[in-house]
Amino acid sequence: MGSETVICMVQVDLGMIYGIKYIKIYHRNDTSCPQNKYGENCTSDCNCKKKGCFYENGTCFTPGCEAGWHGTSCDKECSANKFVANCTFTCHCHDGSCNRSTGFCHIAGCKAGWKGDNCSTSCDMNKKEFGFDCNSTCNCRNGSCNRTTGYCDVPGCEAGWKSNSCSKTCDSNNYEFGMDCNSTCHCLNGSCNRTTGNCVAPGCKDGWQGTTCSSQCDDNTFGPDCKHTCYCLNGTCDKITGICDIPGCKPGYQDETCSIECDNGTFGYKCASECHCLFGSCHNV
Repeated sequence: MGSETVICMVQVDLGMIYGIKYIKIYHRNDTSCPQNKYGENCTSDCNCKKKGCFYENGTCFTPGCEAGWHGTSCDKECSANKFVANCTFTCHCHDGSCNRSTGFCHIAGCKAGWKGDNCSTSCDMNKKEFGFDCNSTCNCRNGSCNRTTGYCDVPGCEAGWKSNSCSKTCDSNNYEFGMDCNSTCHCLNGSCNRTTGNCVAPGCKDGWQGTTCSSQCDDNTFGPDCKHTCYCLNGTCDKITGICDIPGCKPGYQDETCSIECDNGTFGYKCASECHCLFGSCHNV
């Protein structure tokens, strides 16, 4: 038989009028694959976002792969730490792998610096977050730190905090307070505000003064809140006990702390002199 020409009519409703330059017609015969299969003997699956691919090479009718796949034919699985269509996003799970479709970690927990169900959200520096699952907070003086280690970008902690990441509170057992916990309070009841250093209950231990009880007594004062004055001959005494550094009191004072005035009727150096005033008393000096 000679060649035969067959004319057929195909009607397609495109919904509106288009200017068509050319039409490419693919011939399908009994050897064509089912909609979501391709390749030799139709053994390969096409993983297109919208169902359907060319049976010869697996190229999607509509570009775009299902979540967890990438490649021209959507035939390549995402690597262990990649997910969604075309493997666009990276999960930072603690064990390094996640579900290729959802990004959810196979074992719960994010690497340091990351958070979220799929560990693809970095720690929020505005909230000073860092560490595993962003569960830790840095309290750096300049406000920013490394989201993985928590180390301050510029060394130095806010008042009440210490360590490289400024995530440890001042040690109340050591009476620490202030920036980097570098100051010490000496409150009578032993505790102070770790930020300001102000005593929880007013009052300083012997030898200390000020609202934070962190200033030593002046040379000639001693005792709680430095309320007592010693009148030592050399001008200095122990800030706690008041005992003179060098024995000997100024005229008019007695006792080992030189803080007690001479008894009535006595005066001068070592209170060794007597006065015989008409009314029985004289100046102690």
